[in-house]
Amino acid sequence: MELDSQGRLRIPAELAQLGQLGSEVMLLGVQDHLEIWAKERWDAYLAEKQAHYDEIAEAALGGSE
Repeated sequence: MELDSQGRLRIPAELAQLGQLGSEVMLLGVQDHLEIWAKERWDAYLAEKQAHYDEIAEAALGGSE
């Protein structure tokens, strides 16, 4: 994608609609790519995963024995 003259990235309307993007978004760096989430959907995702943070961290970092 190319940036405009003000350094902005234009998200095609069909992708914005698919991602349910509104006026507030979360921009995340994930390994080798960026993800753009609707803020409400990101907040809901975090709330859902919060109860499992310890399990997720252990799986990602390899549990200590």
